[in-house]
Amino acid sequence: MDIYKAIQDLMQEKKRLDAIIASLETRSNGASRVKGRRGRKSMSAEEREAVSKRMAAYWAARRGQMAASPEPVVLAAEAAVIPPQMEVARPAASFEASA
Repeated sequence: MDIYKAIQDLMQEKKRLDAIIASLETRSNGASRVKGRRGRKSMSAEEREAVSKRMAAYWAARRGQMAASPEPVVLAAEAAVIPPQMEVARPAASFEASA
């Protein structure tokens, strides 16, 4: 095999590999990635109106509950009581008088 021919073949292979590497680098940088919409989906006017009506009905019912009950409505999270065995025991502080 001729050395000159082997060098030419290797140079062609190097060019091919360089092109593949460049293509992969642009993909990893996100240049070829299609950018999509991020964040929340925006609502149409009809959807906003439906949510508005639903929330108005919810708050009207909630106000009716609060007016009907003589005691304030307590949420489950507010009513949670920590059992004594779960309370954190604090060690007694000992202070030494240093002169």
